Amino acid sequence: MILRDLSQKLHVGLPVYPGDPPFQSRSHLTLAADGANVLVLSFGTHIGTHVDVPRHFLPDGAPVEALPLDRFCGAARLVRVPHRPGEPLCIVDEDLAAVRPDEILVVHTGWEREAGTRHYFTDCPRFSADVPERLVAAGIKALAIDLPTVVSEGDPRAMHVALLSAGIVLVEGLVGLASLHDASFQFYAMPLRLSGADGSPVRAFAVEGC
Repeated sequence: MILRDLSQKLHVGLPVYPGDPPFQSRSHLTLAADGANVLVLSFGTHIGTHVDVPRHFLPDGAPVEALPLDRFCGAARLVRVPHRPGEPLCIVDEDLAAVRPDEILVVHTGWEREAGTRHYFTDCPRFSADVPERLVAAGIKALAIDLPTVVSEGDPRAMHVALLSAGIVLVEGLVGLASLHDASFQFYAMPLRLSGADGSPVRAFAVEGC
C-alpha cells in the first residue's frame, strides 16, 4: 500500500484566486515565552487544494458540514486529459467507459506544473461545453482535478452550477497526479467541519495497491 500526497503546501505568499483572501500566519504563543507554540491562521475557504460544495454557487446549496464524509472519499478512477495550448479540455465517452457510478473521477491535465504561480489562475484551461453534461450522465460523486477551478467554454459559472446541482462535489488544486501509477485507487480529500462553509482546504491523498 502506497500513500501519495496530492495536496499543495499552504504558506505565506502562496498565490490565491484573484480577489480571495491571502494565507496569513502569525505567532500567538511561543515555546520560550508561554511554554507552547500556537499560530493564528487566516485564509479563504478555496485556498490551495480545496473542495467546492453546493453552497459555493447554489442559493440553497448544502454547506460542508451537511454533506456525508463519503462524498469526499472512496473508489477513484484516473483519466489523463493533457492540456494543449489553445484547445479546450475534452473528456469523451471512451475516457468514461470504465468509470462506475458513485466513483470519484480524478482528472490529470498537467496544469499542476503551474501551481504556485499567478499564471496558474489567469490562464487556467477550460473544458469543452459538453463536458459537464457527460460527467453528470456518468453518475460520478466527485470530480477531482489539478486545476485551480473548473470552467467550461461559455458561461464561467455553468460547469460549477451543473455539477454541484447534480450533487457532484469538486476537489480542485490537486498536485502530484503525475506520480500515480494505477488507473484505479482509493482517494481521500477530507474538508474541515466548518459550519455553513461553501468549501474548505483539504489534505488530499491517494492510496494505491490496497
